[in-house]
Amino acid sequence: MRLLAVIGAVLIVAIAGITAYIYLGYYDISATSPHIDLVREALDLAMEKSVEQHAGEVATRPSLDNPELVKGGIHHYIEQGCFGCHGAPGRRRAEFAEQMSPKPPDLSKAASQWSDAELFWIVKHGIKMTGMPAFGPSHSDEELWQIVALVRRLPHISATEFAQLSGAAAEGDHGGEAGAEAGHGAAPKQHRP
Repeated sequence: MRLLAVIGAVLIVAIAGITAYIYLGYYDISATSPHIDLVREALDLAMEKSVEQHAGEVATRPSLDNPELVKGGIHHYIEQGCFGCHGAPGRRRAEFAEQMSPKPPDLSKAASQWSDAELFWIVKHGIKMTGMPAFGPSHSDEELWQIVALVRRLPHISATEFAQLSGAAAEGDHGGEAGAEAGHGAAPKQHRP
């Protein structure tokens, strides 16, 4: 009984200390200061589990092999400025994205960590505290699946092919820009490569 009282007292003091630390503004939330490991891991875990749970609600899943879906996805990816945060074949992410915390992932690598339904859910609903907006309110499910189809193809699209399909010049090409400074991007599992 005495041990339980000691454990209870320690928990109360710990909770009070953490609350005071946060309430008094000592926890640095600036983007130039990374989260402490415990906070980062808790946020990553909460995001992963939430996406896994809610993606189960995604009922309709079209075949993502359709080239027309990919082409439509490129249109939305450019129009919404997704590559400003995530980059694209032949395009680096915008300078502002390098300063974001958490840093938006390179989707050609990170998207493989998520299922199609999970990617759809992320694109549709966004992720709090990451800069990833919800595109569901402004896009139809068909348009969101186009974006998912593109994200699935990103590892296999060359810079030249991306430029041809998007009508945008490849980086270093002075033929035009496609809005690399605009928009936000998706935030798939931050701690996975």
